[in-house]
Amino acid sequence: MNPVILLFSILFFDFIIRSSLFFLNKSRLFNPLSANVNTIYKPSNYRHQQLYHKAVLTIDWLTQLLVFIATISLIYIDFPDWLDHQIRKLPLSSFPRGVVFFAILGMLLQAFKIPFELIKVFIIDRRFQIIKSPKTFVLELFLKGIVTLSLGSIAYGLLLISYAWLNESFWYMSWILFTIIFLTYVMLNQLISYFFSSDRPVTVSNSLGRQLKDLLKDFRIGVKDILIKKQLNKKNNSVASLALWGRKGKIILDEQVFAKLTENEIKAVIIHEAAHYKRYHIFNQLLTTLLQIGLLLLLLGVSMQTSFFQQALGATHYSVYMGLLSFVLLFSPASLLLNLVVNSLNRYFEKKADEEVIEAGLAEPLVSALKKLASEKIVNLTPHPLYVMFYYQHPDLQTRIRRLNRLSVD
Repeated sequence: MNPVILLFSILFFDFIIRSSLFFLNKSRLFNPLSANVNTIYKPSNYRHQQLYHKAVLTIDWLTQLLVFIATISLIYIDFPDWLDHQIRKLPLSSFPRGVVFFAILGMLLQAFKIPFELIKVFIIDRRFQIIKSPKTFVLELFLKGIVTLSLGSIAYGLLLISYAWLNESFWYMSWILFTIIFLTYVMLNQLISYFFSSDRPVTVSNSLGRQLKDLLKDFRIGVKDILIKKQLNKKNNSVASLALWGRKGKIILDEQVFAKLTENEIKAVIIHEAAHYKRYHIFNQLLTTLLQIGLLLLLLGVSMQTSFFQQALGATHYSVYMGLLSFVLLFSPASLLLNLVVNSLNRYFEKKADEEVIEAGLAEPLVSALKKLASEKIVNLTPHPLYVMFYYQHPDLQTRIRRLNRLSVD
């Protein structure tokens, strides 16, 4: 098969799937809310919130559309190969040549995005009273570029070294090496957090402490393993999470959990997190992440070791950075399919953790806790089921509450 046609077909398939999911999700923004969730926000506030979602999603899709058209157009006119020829005229070795190659492509694509970012920040955000100064916008753009160039250069340098050293065994040796580094990082990060964290042990009343002790006796976690972290005031910051410190799990709760929830609601949240530890979900998620990375490294190895997709880019000189570019183009469709599997697994874990809450007789308090915590964030209460399948790690709030209510009755 013609490599250009195959590459274009893959990119087109990815764009069509993502666009379809976008429009399906957008079409439900103003759907009537069910009785389960219609009291979380005031109607006027919710409509204002959804209007903002609609405007931002539209700009994001237009940005994706322009980048897609630009990508296809640049490949069609053999721009990557032309740029490669121009850079090869410079007195540069392979490492700086690759850095310059990606820096130029990155700046070119960013130039396509900037007009839409300006519209989003200075028109849409201001219309909804979200103000950002031009100085802050330019500074953030500059710092983002510097960080991307710095980290990208380091990653590309390590890639060159490892590929030259490992060659045909690149992908699986890199996978083994990454696994060792990743697991070491996780262990060290947990140890550092354990010794230097500002998290403090939970202080509860004697009555609540006794109830928690009884509830947690079958979960291999005790009241002393529940920690409180300072509220960071970030909309997307998790209010409850599970960490592995030493040989035992630690449940880490945001201050607002104790500030806003009743005792029964607090118990429900704690049981949900403890269930993840009891059922070894955190280990399964770790293994799934490593498998996902291994598959992506396999795709990277194939992209760098075969000339098929480099031919699609019009390459007349095969190189590591042209192979890396073909991987970057294939990453989006590959990650879309992988996320479908990984997110489905994560949602399954969440359902199982909720079942432990139901068995403890705390389904109703968990529902009320979810509503209270959602009211502090900007949550889409009517996402399309297909959008949830591809992008959500948790069941959407409406589905989750409906399931909790149904199972608690059953």
